[in-house]
Amino acid sequence: MVEHNFKIGDSVKVCVPIHWSQGHKIGIVTEDAGFYVRVSWEDRNMLYIPSEIYKVRVKGEQLMFSFMSVIEY
Repeated sequence: MVEHNFKIGDSVKVCVPIHWSQGHKIGIVTEDAGFYVRVSWEDRNMLYIPSEIYKVRVKGEQLMFSFMSVIEY
């Protein structure tokens, strides 16, 4: 299990599966259930189970991390 330090309301940069889009998206953390976080942007609301988390700050307060699996709601 991977720990994370994201809080609800954080602006985060996320790596999404290649078959959905290229590159990264920036979204808002809308739920924190301990071992996963939910990130929302535009018309998508995604549930992410982190595999690796890079605790690196980019563009100020944004954080970049990647995911093992993603469930679309």
